[in-house]
Amino acid sequence: MKPVEGYNDDMEDDEDFETTRFGMGAIDRLIYTIGEQEMLPVLSAAIELLITKPDWRCKYTAIMALSQIGEYIEDVDKISSVLTMIVGFLRNENPMMRYAACHAIGQISDDMQPKFQEKYGDVIFPELLYLLQSDPVPRVVSHSAAALTNFLEGMKIEQISAHLDTLVRLLLNHSVTGISLVKESALSAISSTVEIAKELYQPYLNDTLQILFGYYTDARYNPKEYKQLKGQTIETLTIIASSVGSELFKPAAGQLIELMINLQSSQFEQTDPQKTYILAGWQRLCLIYGKELGEYLPRILPGLFVLVENVVKEEITLLNDNAKEE
Repeated sequence: MKPVEGYNDDMEDDEDFETTRFGMGAIDRLIYTIGEQEMLPVLSAAIELLITKPDWRCKYTAIMALSQIGEYIEDVDKISSVLTMIVGFLRNENPMMRYAACHAIGQISDDMQPKFQEKYGDVIFPELLYLLQSDPVPRVVSHSAAALTNFLEGMKIEQISAHLDTLVRLLLNHSVTGISLVKESALSAISSTVEIAKELYQPYLNDTLQILFGYYTDARYNPKEYKQLKGQTIETLTIIASSVGSELFKPAAGQLIELMINLQSSQFEQTDPQKTYILAGWQRLCLIYGKELGEYLPRILPGLFVLVENVVKEEITLLNDNAKEE
């Protein structure tokens, strides 16, 4: 599949796509306010009309609109025809159509789990793996990994075990070779995967830890644009610890604890996302290791108290600013 001429990764920021996002929010509010029985037939008719238009932007808008329906339909059998349409766009020559299809699948996966995954897992999972492996456009690869993150949250290990090795190897490869956007989505998908696989993730544990700790030891990841990635690294590391179990993770636990102690003692910028990831990370580690963290408490608590105080102050400032704007 080749990107269409004129495509670039900034297209989502154009006014056309801002209008699409606004429309999606309006659709959601209308269905919520008026009710799905009245609005879904109207929406279906509009979507059917848009799909027939030759302009790909009409089709894009239709698929993005379809992503809103999962929250309001309880019976997964009712979306069979809709899903067939969406899946058909996953290999479309236009990358924005593939992006939209990934978005719709990710949203519906979240809204209708686990019934959606149980019913359509055999259809959706291989298609998302295909995009993860073969798509030439980084934004589509990133969104396929994001869709996988939501989709995997409703899956069982029996459904992915045959593809586990392929899935993990692809995600680890993107964690090394992808642009920042792809790396971030790959980490989220790794977190969802290890939560399902648990101790079955052991064969991939060392490779994963080497890559994740490398984000903090490799100077290439020092610039500001990698702050989100590094924050998600803390999240993924602590999710791995809680998923594979304290004993399997124990060889890396000390390194992770030292990393988090050093991080929370550093001077964070106000918008640095690492702060909230560290706070959530300590919560996971406390649940896993409990009293075993006791020897670290004299070094953990002073920096942690300062971090919590700063986060609370920033949230209060943000609330006050929003109140003034209103």
